[in-house]
Amino acid sequence: MDRWKLLVIVVLSVAAILSPNFWMRWILVILLGVLLVLMLFWNVELPDSRPEEIEVPAGLDEIERVTKMISNSKRHKTSRRLLMKYLAEAYAMMSGDDPNLEYRRVMENPNRALKLVSESGGSSEFLKNLRKALDVLEEDINWKN
Repeated sequence: MDRWKLLVIVVLSVAAILSPNFWMRWILVILLGVLLVLMLFWNVELPDSRPEEIEVPAGLDEIERVTKMISNSKRHKTSRRLLMKYLAEAYAMMSGDDPNLEYRRVMENPNRALKLVSESGGSSEFLKNLRKALDVLEEDINWKN
């Protein structure tokens, strides 16, 4: 919505509320209603309040998809949560127990690797912490074997 349209609506609304004359108030309310109906049916522009969706084109292999998710993780918390879930799945697969129970246990009580990813701040700090988290995961894999 353009600023001038918003300004006209606000001015007409304030004038309709503050007008001491009964007839003038109703004329302004009707004028405001007509203006709003015209704006509704012609030139409707609503701001998009939904968060930006991360589009992954079909046909990307797994490595390209994860690379894109890591680059998006610098800015988006949703991608960071997905990375945390992937790390938790890796730990769940490593355990000899039920993977579902292990996944829930790791998500409820995050280990060092998950804490490193979740505590990341800026983009450079995030990449350093992700590298540390992957090193911790590698150490845990080597320790299990």
